[in-house]
Amino acid sequence: MNNELYKVITTQVDYNPLTGDFTWLTNRAKNKILAGDPVGVKGNGMLKVNFTYQGSVKSVALHRLAYYILTGECPRVVYHRNGDVMDNRVSNLTNDPNDKSSDIFIRVMRLPRGVKEVAGGYQACPNIGGRVVKLKIYPTIEEASAKVAQWTTGVDSYFAEEV
Repeated sequence: MNNELYKVITTQVDYNPLTGDFTWLTNRAKNKILAGDPVGVKGNGMLKVNFTYQGSVKSVALHRLAYYILTGECPRVVYHRNGDVMDNRVSNLTNDPNDKSSDIFIRVMRLPRGVKEVAGGYQACPNIGGRVVKLKIYPTIEEASAKVAQWTTGVDSYFAEEV
């Protein structure tokens, strides 16, 4: 299904491999979005395109769409050589996790639950009783994750004793 969806989307957008920018080829949303306007909604830190396909709205990450346009393949994961997930230039995309062609190669990964990436490190943000508690910023993911685990188990045991 991804191949079919990607083929349809590529008829509606234009990709510039040197800059990594996507633009619409035709007017969209009752002329609220004009041909030539940039494509991309920021979702979870990455640029995405929302597209109606077979009666439902599909969301496609633009780096995956760029890789499809360049190679004709739909890989499960696309890596950014410089670690910047907003940089969709052809020179920055690869599907090989061992491609070390850049000195700053960073693999795009999901952060553990309750850990948020911020300037200067990783912030522990455990969800306690439906509220997010923002704690200290730690230099590593492991330290922030350990603090989240400590908080959530400590709070759970506190409330368990109270009952």
